[in-house]
Amino acid sequence: MVLKVFSVFDSKLQVFNTPFFSRTVADATRSFSDLVRDGRTTVGQHPEDFFLYDIGLYSDETGEINGTAPNQVAAATAFVPAIEDA
Repeated sequence: MVLKVFSVFDSKLQVFNTPFFSRTVADATRSFSDLVRDGRTTVGQHPEDFFLYDIGLYSDETGEINGTAPNQVAAATAFVPAIEDA
């Protein structure tokens, strides 16, 4: 099976975090949104600093990783509930 490779970019530190694998962009986005909504995580505490990127493909049959230029999939702020004024 070929899996997509993703990484969360930290704009404050200017680094990509350890990559993770998902079957689809939607699956990776759901995992990222869960991370954003968890206030115990750095991503949840500072969502303005984090972005999800698609960075390539991984084959579990051959072990090959084919990297691509990072493509931004989502900003963490997109998953923060809007604060409504009373």
